[in-house]
Amino acid sequence: MSSVPSAPRQLPVPYGPPISLELAKRIMSAAEAAAGANNLPQAIVIVDSGGNLVIIVAPVFKTVV
Repeated sequence: MSSVPSAPRQLPVPYGPPISLELAKRIMSAAEAAAGANNLPQAIVIVDSGGNLVIIVAPVFKTVV
């Protein structure tokens, strides 16, 4: 009986350590300042190295009829 060779095991991609809430807040502040200075609408999301949500800011847009 012949055996089928198994596929080589893939190692996880090293993305680095998770981001702290304190660092996320500093990054958020800089992103808000940059968006405001350029008069851009903003919805800013910061995730950690695993893709998990750390902090989000999304203003509510109101339409006047």
